Amino acid sequence: MSSATLFQWCSWRWQALGWAASLAIFAVLMGGDMFGLRAVSTAQWNGLPVLLFLGTVSLAAALPVGLLLALGRQTRIVWVRLPCIAFIETLRGIPMVAVLFFGVFVLPILLGAYKLPAIYAALIVLVFFHGAYVAEDLRSGFQSIAKGQWEAAQSLGLKPTLSLRLVILPQVIKAAVPALTNTAIGGFKDTSLIVLVGLHDMVSTARMAFSDPNWQRHALEAYVFVGVVFFVLNGLIALAGRRLERVM
Repeated sequence: MSSATLFQWCSWRWQALGWAASLAIFAVLMGGDMFGLRAVSTAQWNGLPVLLFLGTVSLAAALPVGLLLALGRQTRIVWVRLPCIAFIETLRGIPMVAVLFFGVFVLPILLGAYKLPAIYAALIVLVFFHGAYVAEDLRSGFQSIAKGQWEAAQSLGLKPTLSLRLVILPQVIKAAVPALTNTAIGGFKDTSLIVLVGLHDMVSTARMAFSDPNWQRHALEAYVFVGVVFFVLNGLIALAGRRLERVM
């Protein structure tokens, strides 16, 4: 479904259905306790499924979050603009590792009785962290739009919301595609930092595998495989970004 979304192989309705089905299948296969599968806690998740889950879901959810933050930063309403600016600049000024530690170890304490699994806490942190960078990418797109575009839309009788959706946002996204592509690639690679908070991505899973004396001689093959997987996935994101630039 990631490829279908990146390369727009089907309509958005089919994409939404495909993503819903994919997440449902992922939850069943990873969580177990259904269809005769043994129950598996989220603490036991590791490897490629964790990388794909955190990478795709966090980046997909970061886009609407970043858009809302960018719109909030552009508004003239002070009580909306200032919190958005503070949120964006705070997250952009703090290392991801520190934000991950806060989300995984401090956020569950703040929630009190409800114990949030570490992988979901990390997902929430990644969504808002990437969202801050997406907001800045989109802000650069907003700054590239001439004031006359707003005036032309208003002269046609379009309301502000329609002007934004039909006239401004398509141009903003087109201008921000290169920056968004770069943010997506960087964010996908940074997902491997979750190992610092006790979660296991492909790199840490490979390390655990060849820590077994019987597999120690295969350490090189394991790291090469992990590198190839990251290269292919990030290459697909780069290809999709270039295609989107041509299409738009």
